[in-house]
Amino acid sequence: MGTSRITALCCQKALYAGLKPEEISRAWVEGVQIVETPCSGKVDPIYLLKAFEKGADAVVVLACDQRLCSTLEGAKRIHKRVERTQRLLAEAGIEPERLVLRVVRRPALRSLDALFARIRETIAELGPSPVR
Repeated sequence: MGTSRITALCCQKALYAGLKPEEISRAWVEGVQIVETPCSGKVDPIYLLKAFEKGADAVVVLACDQRLCSTLEGAKRIHKRVERTQRLLAEAGIEPERLVLRVVRRPALRSLDALFARIRETIAELGPSPVR
C-alpha cells in the first residue's frame, strides 16, 4: 500500500547506537515520517494522538530493550504509555493495532525497511485511518 502514512517516533540510541560516525546516515524510509527523540521514554501520549490527528494511518514507536536503555526508566515508561494510548484509541473507535511499539536491536537503522514493510501490511488489512 504505497499511500499509507506512517509516523515513527524513534529513540536515537535505538537507531544509531554502535555505528561508527562514517556509518551513520539520516534514518529514512519512503512514506515514513521519522521523528528522532532522545529516548522513547520521552514520548508522551499526546504526541502519539497528535500524529493520528495529523493523518497518520499508523504510529510506530521504536524503543531500546529495557536492559540497554541508557535512562533509568525510559524503556519501561514507553510500554505503559503505548498501552494507555491504545486503550484511548479503542475507546474512540480507532483500531489500537494502528499504534505499534517495537523494541529493536541496536542499531535499528540497518533493518528499518523490513520493519516498516510489516507495518504496511497491517495498515493494508486495516485500511486508511478513520481520522484522516
